[in-house]
Amino acid sequence: SLSDEVIAETCGAQYCPDQLISDDTAPELDKMNTTDNFGVSEEKLYTLAGVYLACSVGAAIILAVLLDPLTRFGENERRKEQKEENLSGLSLLLATMKHMKNRDQLLIIPLTIWSGVEQGFFSADFTAGFVTCAYGVHIVGRVIICYGV
Repeated sequence: SLSDEVIAETCGAQYCPDQLISDDTAPELDKMNTTDNFGVSEEKLYTLAGVYLACSVGAAIILAVLLDPLTRFGENERRKEQKEENLSGLSLLLATMKHMKNRDQLLIIPLTIWSGVEQGFFSADFTAGFVTCAYGVHIVGRVIICYGV
């Protein structure tokens, strides 16, 4: 494992994936095989994928069985009205643009973009630099669970 000094020099704000492979200033990294951190057995990978698949299928079954049908909320009437209107792609685009005139709708757009960028950063760069580099890949799952909570 890496010493605290090497972790402080290469992880966190100083994290650079290229540095972990080609930096000569950290001799401990040269002695260590940098791919050991990602050495996860195939059995664990297949188990994790199987659990994820089972949860996804279970969620779909629960939704299909327990979700109220849309006809209960007047969906049939809405469909009849849509058939009469026969909305095209262009008319849907124009309806979307009409919503853009509303000030509240305009304020939501940057918020949505910011949220996407933030989630991308946290799930990739932050996790790689602060979690995987310092603690190892086996801790990433626990940290991502904490992101969701």
